[in-house]
Amino acid sequence: MDPFNGGYVIVPKFPREPLFLFLLDHAERTGDVEVLGVVTDMLDGMIQGGVHDHVGGGLHRYAVDPEWNEPHFEKMLYTQALMGRLLVRTWETTGTPEYRRAAERLFDYVLRDLRDANGGFFASQNADSKSSTGESIEGAFYTWPTAVLDRLDRSSVLRRDLVLPTPKGQVSPREILALRASLMEMAQENGRPVGETQAALDRLLQQLFGLRQTRAAPFVDRKIIVSWNAAMIETLAHAGHHFERLDYTEAAAKAARFILAEMQMPSGLNRVSYNQRPSEPARLADYAGFGRALIALHDYAATPEIAGDWLDHAQAFANEIGKRFGSAKDGFRMSQETLGQHAIVLIEDADLPSGNALALDLFTQLALRTEAPDLQQDAYALASALSGGVLHSPEKRSYFLKAVQDLKVEATGPVRFAANGAVRGELHHDKTTNIATVQISIAQGWHINADQPLQRHLIPTQVSISGAKGALEYPSPHIKTLAFNDAPLALYEGDIAISAQLTPGPEKTSVPRITLVLQTCSEEICLQPEELVFTFWPTAMQK
Repeated sequence: MDPFNGGYVIVPKFPREPLFLFLLDHAERTGDVEVLGVVTDMLDGMIQGGVHDHVGGGLHRYAVDPEWNEPHFEKMLYTQALMGRLLVRTWETTGTPEYRRAAERLFDYVLRDLRDANGGFFASQNADSKSSTGESIEGAFYTWPTAVLDRLDRSSVLRRDLVLPTPKGQVSPREILALRASLMEMAQENGRPVGETQAALDRLLQQLFGLRQTRAAPFVDRKIIVSWNAAMIETLAHAGHHFERLDYTEAAAKAARFILAEMQMPSGLNRVSYNQRPSEPARLADYAGFGRALIALHDYAATPEIAGDWLDHAQAFANEIGKRFGSAKDGFRMSQETLGQHAIVLIEDADLPSGNALALDLFTQLALRTEAPDLQQDAYALASALSGGVLHSPEKRSYFLKAVQDLKVEATGPVRFAANGAVRGELHHDKTTNIATVQISIAQGWHINADQPLQRHLIPTQVSISGAKGALEYPSPHIKTLAFNDAPLALYEGDIAISAQLTPGPEKTSVPRITLVLQTCSEEICLQPEELVFTFWPTAMQK
């Protein structure tokens, strides 16, 4: 890791999103504050640097300098999808407002400039564009003549207080915009509130955006690629739920419906659509990634209009993987046909996680939400087949490691499932009040026992807290008599919430965990007790 500027290696500086998603998952799973700092260091460097399009939102593909200031100006859909997801998840963990701001500006860019009228997302936007003299120059759209910046800089906000232009020799005398510090640091230096500092920055950026719209925009590659769209759909579904932005969730659902309607043929899924003409058989990463995106839509469907049979579609795509790409016990092929003399079984992450990592993730997540023993067996077979190879160069195969952890231990994040999907648990941590609430949704026909069941042999629903203190508040139970027991029972059904006002524990560096133990039953059967563990950072540990 680069300890000074954040990120992996020195130059060139690629985001390496699968690696950092694994590191964030590890931090959430273990409470490792140092690893969380590695993730936030990279995000801080990228958000402040010139690799971030401060004017129009979104992130360029990579930087050619250690400080993230001098980008290769191409914008890729997969960069927006995976960096957007990393920003959303790190915001969930830390509550840092700059991560949310950068994420929302990124998503707004994608919906504005990379979205087809039918809902799909375009592949990329070029680095080169026409300059004022008609030359095709890399970065001409994104960089600024020094004279233009000087004319705008009447209040010193641009040059001294908020934005530090960085010289770019290739397009000199033009300059790249980069923040010289975080909004919090700049507000403290200038004795201004953070809100006032951000408002001044936003006014300036809006003015620059208006000026930039008069330029010739870079060419947009209008191909719609399933695996890239799948990553964006999954991220938008996640962001729509946690940011309470219904427009993001609706955009994710529209893109998924486009793929299902226009890119799925009787012969199977197509990988690419250009000018509404699908072509090329889909690869493993397309099937697995799109299935995973459909699970995200199932998890975060906010309205009846968005809700649908997403989980059934995801399971259908998972079943197709075994029919088209070989067997789990050998690792799945990259493509449906063997290329040359040997099957290509990829486990290395590239711009997206490897197809086998996505397949393992898909099988594991479906097994948590459905009664799918065959998929769980395939998940263990796939993990056994490929995990030994992952130990070589693990930094290139990190998303597979994340998927193995989900399979063997449990998933991370604020939303979890139990009882084959019959129970959904979600942790809400209000970092302003430090109130933690576990919201539990129980499917019709199922129940969990109350925290104080009326029979001694029943497993109570209990929440325990480590690393913090808090008096728990449980809801009042329903008292009912069910077919399998003549005696009355104290039950929870439907939607309930268990909350606590938290105070720091004796060890101030200890990262709190909330553990939910429950047993799910119907009128006929009781399932095995299950445990869901949520890790979160208190306000004092935020950056």
